Amino acid sequence: MLVPWETQHDFRPVKQSRKNRCLAALMAMVIGEDEAYVLDWFADGGVFPPFHDEDAYIFFAHHGIYLTMYWQMPAPSKGLSSSTTLPASDMPLKDRAFYIVVTSKKTPGAVHAILWDGNRVYDPVDPEIIDDLESYEVRMLYTIMMTENRLQELRMRYKNFRKEV
Repeated sequence: MLVPWETQHDFRPVKQSRKNRCLAALMAMVIGEDEAYVLDWFADGGVFPPFHDEDAYIFFAHHGIYLTMYWQMPAPSKGLSSSTTLPASDMPLKDRAFYIVVTSKKTPGAVHAILWDGNRVYDPVDPEIIDDLESYEVRMLYTIMMTENRLQELRMRYKNFRKEV
């Protein structure tokens, strides 16, 4: 059975190591690994950054995590917040994890991947900075769901991580 990922900040932020590695860092955050793990996983198949949505679908599915619903904004939209409900779904952003594609704040004309944990943004450029969703120009959103077994495994991994910190 698939369950929504209600994160409650139960993961380790990952900072992207170089330009065009935001999605690699985001995937690492979601599965509880580091960016090097993601890069090695793809390199074994001959795939290298920058990664795309299709790469994320394959990577996450291999790890028991699924991007289940997709919303493309009619135009890049600023001002989304935790109180926003997505069109045609009645799904609130609050307390739900999303992989979000936004307009890059640093590179004109480029897109950037951020992680929304249901309460705040984790931006791979600097995931330690607490940022709100309203400051981003959102282009696309994907809900993050996973199997119950995977959710339990991740909770144990994050619990152990918090003990180490």
